[in-house]
Amino acid sequence: MKNNKEYFNPVDLLIRISSFSTLSQIDILGVFDKLNHFGCVILELSSYKNLDDLLYLQNLFGSIAYHPHSETNGIVHVTPNPNQPEYINTTNLEITPHSDGAFELEPPRFVALHCETPAEKGGFSTLVSSQKVYDYLAQESYEGLLTLFDDDAFSIRRDNKQLTRPVFQCRNKKIHMSFRRDQSVNIFVKHQAQRAFDLTNEFLINPKNWVIFTLEPDQILILDNSRILHGRTAFTGDRKLNRLWFNGNSNYKEQYSLGFLPCTQVGKDIFEIVKTKHYNLLEKEAILKDYRYWSWMLRYCHGDYLGACIFKLKRENIGSVATLLDEELMELRNIISQYESITYRLFQPDRFNYFQLGNEYHQLHIHAVPRYKEKRNFCEADFIDKRWGAYPFPIENEISLDLIKKIRSLYKSLIF
Repeated sequence: MKNNKEYFNPVDLLIRISSFSTLSQIDILGVFDKLNHFGCVILELSSYKNLDDLLYLQNLFGSIAYHPHSETNGIVHVTPNPNQPEYINTTNLEITPHSDGAFELEPPRFVALHCETPAEKGGFSTLVSSQKVYDYLAQESYEGLLTLFDDDAFSIRRDNKQLTRPVFQCRNKKIHMSFRRDQSVNIFVKHQAQRAFDLTNEFLINPKNWVIFTLEPDQILILDNSRILHGRTAFTGDRKLNRLWFNGNSNYKEQYSLGFLPCTQVGKDIFEIVKTKHYNLLEKEAILKDYRYWSWMLRYCHGDYLGACIFKLKRENIGSVATLLDEELMELRNIISQYESITYRLFQPDRFNYFQLGNEYHQLHIHAVPRYKEKRNFCEADFIDKRWGAYPFPIENEISLDLIKKIRSLYKSLIF
């Protein structure tokens, strides 16, 4: 491996294992430790057998997210194809650092790239830290960086696919990045974001900002797709990689934290502005119905529990259920009855949990948490109750604004 930048040394990413079947809990925790520290990790297999071995990674990184070019097992073969030279996975031309899944409302959380055959010449893997991009933009274009958080910052089009999206998003109180600009897609940037978008591209195509190395046979590069952008230099020969996408919903979800935080003070200041705007918008979009005494809201940060809600008392400075008036109790009972009926109709939970806590926000509110023995899928997103049979908190898994709007639409169509 070789490296020409000070972000991190690729050697530090390497974990050698004999096979996935022999991975110990200590080994697994070591994988997540490197992911949390660097945003990526390289696994080197000494006894790799076949492509089915790669499917074990679902146990660590969640269900496979499929791509139109995936095989039935979810694997995409990344190798030159003269009949389809216009795609990233079928060309031998240079691919500038980018995020995967830019066409997806919910891009894959993790990307795995397994090297089956290295190139005869060239084909070096390139990585860029999203945090470095963000902090650079914070210094060079304060206002421009703010526009890259807008939902309509840029549109990406190819064939019959199109999506308008931000470059940066606030998720779980961290920043996620999604960026792509290459010859295989058409990019349209809104006027206010153009300069910052161009600065982002200039940073990404500059080799001085790359971590560059050779991915060796039977090494697997695994990266946080919201934190590390990846690319590859041009090559000759029959280089072949196998790629998998994962949605991040595994039993090890609490071992890692996706995204990044700014390092510079100006970057932190910008993020505070963005966070305030983001959570104010989420609160607004989460409201299902205002009653005389209560507000019924979706709970956007209880992302593992499809249909989680909050019932917030309108009467101010009340922190105890014991102080509720009879009419407030009666209205709450009617709301909960309707909530359970609608939620069961929509998602068939196996039971409901209710909590009145008030440790951080003292105004009286009731958490309503549906519980599920088995996985639920809604709008191609998996919801897994990993704490079934136990206390459901802590929860730090924020669902997207798009999903909130879709869930809200369902509830509002049934609330009377």
